[in-house]
Amino acid sequence: MHARYLETQVLSADPIGLVELLYAGAVDSLLQARIFLQEGRIPERSVTISKAMQIIAELQGSLDMEQGGEISQGLVRLYAYMQEKLAEANAHQARGPLEEVLNLLLILQEGWKEAALNLARPVELRS
Repeated sequence: MHARYLETQVLSADPIGLVELLYAGAVDSLLQARIFLQEGRIPERSVTISKAMQIIAELQGSLDMEQGGEISQGLVRLYAYMQEKLAEANAHQARGPLEEVLNLLLILQEGWKEAALNLARPVELRS
């Protein structure tokens, strides 16, 4: 049931909505990874961190370097940094790098939510 709902969301989402779904998926994966790390469930932790890394790679691959300019370049560097930190968290079973990436994703997720709201507002209401 959940998979069908998610499939409907993905198929009906606009590009900003897709990015929001990717951020939500990465955040959810890292929240699960944090629980698995705490419980000592190494295989599950590894799977969820790997899933977050795949999502971040998808976000990075979707950047338009020509139109995005400096913002896209900054995001490329940030996504690469997050990948490094998640690899570190996975290899060393370390909570610190995992939390750092989770916090960065939450900030980016909030920014995308704001962007979506601003784009949804009529032009005369934007300031």
